[in-house]
Amino acid sequence: MPEFNHVFITYSIILFYFQDNEVWEQRWPSVDWRYRLDLVCKIKGEEYISKVERNYLDTLDVETALDIVFDHPYINDLFQSKENVQVLSFKVEPGYKATLSLKTKTIPPEDTSSSSPSANLNEMSSGSEKGR
Repeated sequence: MPEFNHVFITYSIILFYFQDNEVWEQRWPSVDWRYRLDLVCKIKGEEYISKVERNYLDTLDVETALDIVFDHPYINDLFQSKENVQVLSFKVEPGYKATLSLKTKTIPPEDTSSSSPSANLNEMSSGSEKGR
């Protein structure tokens, strides 16, 4: 009989605690504020991970995220300066991760039609035909 009482009391406590709360309404545990979460930097389909404490990650902005990812040697070598970076997207998921997608800024081509290699080839071929 003592086993029944123990089970009955435990069951009663559980029913009382969850009586008005559906699963999605309950509080879930959260990540500790000092835990280092992922700051994912995506470049050309590759992901580079930097670790950031949750208390910083949850309030991260684009400029600070760029500062952090530029500490990664490959990213620093690839872009060489923040002026060469185009931010495609930035998203913070508080308590989980932040994602930053980057690409190199495209520099508009200069109008150098007279000095382009193909123009020089055309001039050379037309000049050689005249001499024949």
